[in-house]
Amino acid sequence: MLREKKLKSKKSLGIKSCLILSFSIIIFITMSILSFVVYTKSKKALTNLGEDALRNRINMAITEMEILQNQVDNKKLTLKNAQEIFRQKMLGPKNSNNKTRPFNKNLELNISAYMYAIDSKGIEKMHPKKEGENISNMVDPKGNNVTNLIINEGNSPKNKGIIHFYWKNPGETSMKPKTNAVGYFKPWDWYINVGAYDSDFYKPANTILYFTLLVAILNLLIGSLLIYIIISKKIDPLKNIKYAMAKAASGKLTVRADIKYNDEIGNISSAFNTMMDKIQEIVVKIKDSSNEIQDKSQNLTSTSEELSSSTEEVEKIISTVSTGANLQVSDLAKASELLNSLNDNMQLISTKLGAVKTEGDTANSKIDLGESEITNLLTSMDTIKTSFQAVVTKIRTLNASITEIVATTKFINEISEDTNLLALNAAIEAARAGEAGRGFSVVSEKIRELAEQTQSLTNKITSLTASLNDNTSEVISTTKNMETYFEAQSSSIKNTAIQFKNIFESINNIFPLIENSYTSMSEISSSKNTLLSKLDTLNSVAIKNSKTSDSVAVSSNNLASASQEVAINAQNLNIIASNLLNTVNNFEI
Repeated sequence: MLREKKLKSKKSLGIKSCLILSFSIIIFITMSILSFVVYTKSKKALTNLGEDALRNRINMAITEMEILQNQVDNKKLTLKNAQEIFRQKMLGPKNSNNKTRPFNKNLELNISAYMYAIDSKGIEKMHPKKEGENISNMVDPKGNNVTNLIINEGNSPKNKGIIHFYWKNPGETSMKPKTNAVGYFKPWDWYINVGAYDSDFYKPANTILYFTLLVAILNLLIGSLLIYIIISKKIDPLKNIKYAMAKAASGKLTVRADIKYNDEIGNISSAFNTMMDKIQEIVVKIKDSSNEIQDKSQNLTSTSEELSSSTEEVEKIISTVSTGANLQVSDLAKASELLNSLNDNMQLISTKLGAVKTEGDTANSKIDLGESEITNLLTSMDTIKTSFQAVVTKIRTLNASITEIVATTKFINEISEDTNLLALNAAIEAARAGEAGRGFSVVSEKIRELAEQTQSLTNKITSLTASLNDNTSEVISTTKNMETYFEAQSSSIKNTAIQFKNIFESINNIFPLIENSYTSMSEISSSKNTLLSKLDTLNSVAIKNSKTSDSVAVSSNNLASASQEVAINAQNLNIIASNLLNTVNNFEI
């Protein structure tokens, strides 16, 4: 189907059209090449003929000039008359305007050629329209100086007296390529030229080109018609084969191609008919085989469905057994793990009980030592209390001394203030006494300074004693609290001693119980080992049963899958057989 779509998308011309178009293109290309070659060869030949004709005219002119020069040498003509005679023969007499000359039709060669001459200075000595003009500065579009080209080729011919340049005659709109034949006649210092436009040479070639193109077109039309007739006779029978193939593609296998040719198309027709005979035989065999396959596949489908149903029931039963076996193995494994964990815990408890028993023995030996230490602690507390009370008494005595120091310091401070005031008055009186009281003034100043220093020191002492007094007051307050704490601590220690005695009695009662527990744990550990051995044996049997049931379950599952797959394949085979039979029934045999 995809291939048919691609072929439709790439639909193009038929075989007949392609062949006709191909042959037409070949004829067209061949005739085009032939026309181009003929035109090129004709153009080149005509150019060579034109150049030869121009050279012949130059040679004729040189011969005429030599004859006239002989007459000049024999004094029969003057040089001027001889030159004018030459101008009139080559061109003609001057027109009524006394400037231009006519063209000599006998020299035109049917290509609009005319003769002219210049001297070595570039002066036009003979010209139909420019006689007497200086053309020495004339340059063509290619940059060629025309006068230099003429003089150089005339003096030393390098191209057989032929030169090429661009030229424009009066009355013409543009320059065109021109070919000149040059000859130099030394006695007159004339460079004789006969020139013609290149296009004048090509006119006959253009006629040949047009004729060749006409022949090519006629050849193309006639050839295409002949090719169409020939190809139609060969290609049209293929339509019969195409029709037969279309019928065969629609399912009609009885169709045959009726072509009696003895060429390749006849061979194709014969091969097509043979192919249809073979296809018809194959389709008949396929149809018979499809019916047989359909019957067999239906039987296989029924059998596989019954097998699949039975296998599913077996699989369910085996799955239940396997699940129970797996649960039994799992439960036994958990029981074994619990017993092992219990064994570990029992061993740990036994170890701990042994350690407790050992520590109990050690603790029993230390009970008496504990009672002795508590008694010593109570004695120490009484000693500390007595010592602390002595410290409190000393602190109170220190506080009384500090109070006396404060009073004394205050008295000294008052004396220093009075002394300072007296020293100030003495200094005033000494100042009144003048020179006589100067010594007394110095003494009073020293007294005043000592009084100030004394006052400063007493202030510091007062500050220190005040701070010390505050600290001692706090210490006294703290000692009162400490006395209360000591009383409470002493009471607590006494109560603790009583509790320790009770604990010691309880510990002595626990020791027999620990001994009994240690003995029981040893007996349980011995019984546990026997139980673990039985569980291991039971677990091994359960694991074997579980593996066996798993293997049976896997085999049953595989059997169920295989039976289901067989059933599916049988159904698919039945569908394929039906489709194949339907497809074969589309053919007409």
